[in-house]
Amino acid sequence: MPSFFEERVEDSGVMIAHSVPSREISPVIIFPGDIDLLVIPCVGDELIVDQALAIEVKIVRARFKRRASLQMILAFLRRAT
Repeated sequence: MPSFFEERVEDSGVMIAHSVPSREISPVIIFPGDIDLLVIPCVGDELIVDQALAIEVKIVRARFKRRASLQMILAFLRRAT
């Protein structure tokens, strides 16, 4: 069976949900607590569950406050030597 996402089938689309609690999918699932993006393809009114995508999103931000602290420590160490 070809992957649903590789070719377009007539009358097809996707259902996208965000922040879906794992317990709503299965009461047995404990980890992760939620799925950030759940993408389930469909043809007509039928969901193609075996081709679903679960996407975990992580945001990485620089901590400038900590960066400044590190620079001050390095400057102090340079002066001390």
